[in-house]
Amino acid sequence: MRRKPADIEPQGTQDAHLARVAWWGSFVLTIVLILGLGFVRSAQAAPAPLPSLHVPGVIEIDDEEEADDEGEAGEEESEECEVAEEEAEEGEEAECEAEEDESEPPAACLLNSADAAVSADLVHSKLRLSVRYTADKPVTVGVDYFLRGNKGPLNLEGDQQHFSRSGVFRSIQTLTDAQAKRVAAAKTFTVTIDPVNAPRSCGQFLDQHLEVRKAVPGGAMWTDDDSTFRPARHARHH
Repeated sequence: MRRKPADIEPQGTQDAHLARVAWWGSFVLTIVLILGLGFVRSAQAAPAPLPSLHVPGVIEIDDEEEADDEGEAGEEESEECEVAEEEAEEGEEAECEAEEDESEPPAACLLNSADAAVSADLVHSKLRLSVRYTADKPVTVGVDYFLRGNKGPLNLEGDQQHFSRSGVFRSIQTLTDAQAKRVAAAKTFTVTIDPVNAPRSCGQFLDQHLEVRKAVPGGAMWTDDDSTFRPARHARHH
């Protein structure tokens, strides 16, 4: 049976249809290639993980680790002292022992401790020196003191007294007008404590350097940082 001419597609129409299919296939392939290239480039451009940065001057230490380090350091110091004791010859002291006992007077100094204070009652022109001490046995001790300040230095009246095993030595001096002015301008007092028959080297353990000035009613009081003396609530007049 023959077809009618209207049922047969013209050759030009078939070619156009094939061309459109080819174009769409090419277009889709192009899109796929573009997406694929974009993915590859994004993967290559992704930044690598940054290494941890060290900030100068900032050190982080774990608390437990720090505690362990301190414990190890203490053990090392203890071991060094033990080695020094074992290696020390007779008649020689281990260096660590000398450092521990540096502030304590040796037995040859005759006094075990000394603590001084100076207080001035400028209203009544009086100056009081007090020395608190301890000793293994009674001993005779010479005590002198002097000041330095804006009005110049001043040597003050000393004394020699018999010290018992413990107590407080006191000395009170009446000041002239000129002396009172120097005391009022004093910055430091030095108190020399000299047990009779003790070596001169004992001065480094017993002498007192009073550089802490505190205001008290009618005047001032001088002590050192470790003094056991405190300003009295009510000034005593003599």
